[in-house]
Amino acid sequence: LDGDNLVGPDFVPIVRRCFEEEGHTAVHFEHGDGTTGRIACRREDFLHLRGYDEDAYPMGAQDIDLVQRLKLLPRASVKKVQHGEAIPNTIEAKVACCSPAFGGLRWGRMDRFNSEIFHWRRDAGQLVRN
Repeated sequence: LDGDNLVGPDFVPIVRRCFEEEGHTAVHFEHGDGTTGRIACRREDFLHLRGYDEDAYPMGAQDIDLVQRLKLLPRASVKKVQHGEAIPNTIEAKVACCSPAFGGLRWGRMDRFNSEIFHWRRDAGQLVRN
């Protein structure tokens, strides 16, 4: 769960229904800008994939990459749910706390680079990261 996402009181019941009643192995909640970081998955799958790819820029595309890798697992059933909202912030605010070592890159550039490298890694069969 990204730190700038709101889930609401019905989040847990939705996750429970998707896993227990519908048999999904993961749930990806998305509803507009900034809300792709709400992902529920089985602990064993998260540990197997070793979570978010840490060999990337600190922002952009990690959540989408994790969902795509979850979808590529055997027996995968990822449900997409339109739900919730993000705490509004500007693109500048998103990168304000990034290390100066990243040369002041903007969020969009980090997102594009990460998206490309993550896509390449998935195509090469590199689902387990870190």
